Amino acid sequence: MRLRLATLMICSVLVGAGAASAETFLVLSSADPSLKKGTSLEAGASVPVPAGSVVTVMSETGEVVRLTAGAGGLQLPAPSGKMSNTTFVSLKNMLLRKPPTRRAFGAMRGAQAECPTAEELTTLEAILEADKTSACRTIANEALETFIAQSSTPDATDGVEPAAPVVN
Repeated sequence: MRLRLATLMICSVLVGAGAASAETFLVLSSADPSLKKGTSLEAGASVPVPAGSVVTVMSETGEVVRLTAGAGGLQLPAPSGKMSNTTFVSLKNMLLRKPPTRRAFGAMRGAQAECPTAEELTTLEAILEADKTSACRTIANEALETFIAQSSTPDATDGVEPAAPVVN
């Protein structure tokens, strides 16, 4: 029994190590409806989207990159590093969660006063921290949209234009 458990643990570590070596990109915005916000894409992959489609992604290093698809689809850049796994998962969860449209019924009136303003949330870490509080999620979503707009730069002639890294 112990041998079986030890074998399973070793196998799971090896599988996890192999999965961690491939960099992943998160789709932040896309002109193509088939690429939904929060979708994970592997580095170096070719994604079949119509030519001219503009897709903004964030790499695991925190780089926000705006890509324009060519005739053969969208070509993602090669791996360049990683952000912490918890930051990446938190960002993915935030992107996949439906944004709040109004305040929750029965929420405490004082809870909103504890939230920072969208202008104060200038780093990805601060945005994700604010997103942990349900009363602050609307503000965190606004701050994330501003962060994405400011971090991504206009398209380059080769279709890839990285912004400065924002996360360790």
